[in-house]
Amino acid sequence: MSGRATFTLFVVMATALITTPALAAIESFDATPLEPSFGSYTEIDFENLHLDSDCLLPLPGTSITSIRIDRVTFSNPYSLQTGLCSSPTCSPDPDNPDGVNNELFLSGGGSIAFDRPNPKLVVLDVQGIGDNSFELLVTGGNGDTLVVSSQGVLFGRTLLGMRASGNGIKRIDLTNVGGTGGPIALARILYSQSGH
Repeated sequence: MSGRATFTLFVVMATALITTPALAAIESFDATPLEPSFGSYTEIDFENLHLDSDCLLPLPGTSITSIRIDRVTFSNPYSLQTGLCSSPTCSPDPDNPDGVNNELFLSGGGSIAFDRPNPKLVVLDVQGIGDNSFELLVTGGNGDTLVVSSQGVLFGRTLLGMRASGNGIKRIDLTNVGGTGGPIALARILYSQSGH
């Protein structure tokens, strides 16, 4: 290849790299279409904790600042409660024969942190907060971050998906809850190492 042809090829390749948009390391999306495959994900379903009664955290006289379930740590919990789902704001969990739904409520400033290897895909099942908005800061294993703005559904649930390339998702911080300013309600979280 002549020097002129090599230079022209170099210019074309450099231009292609400059004009090609970079792929986002972290993305958020509506995870509702993934629901049929949820059985293949790792699930933290608070129904499995078999609460005997409401369990407020931190308990009076204690200094509980986090809850660890499997490979996931939930920091700054507000409460872990059993709630009757006669209201259409949440869905009774099929794993609970009493028609209730155990939910973990995280206060603003709370977080969800994953052990290594970090999952490539995380789905939050948010129920029971009406149509209040909330904001998350998602941090990837590479240190990349993404601010995600979402909201609850007045008579339903939000299945919020987050996917990260590279070293997966390391942490999700709850930075803001709109409306009442109250905590966010998680019916369950699901995660996968495969990213789909």
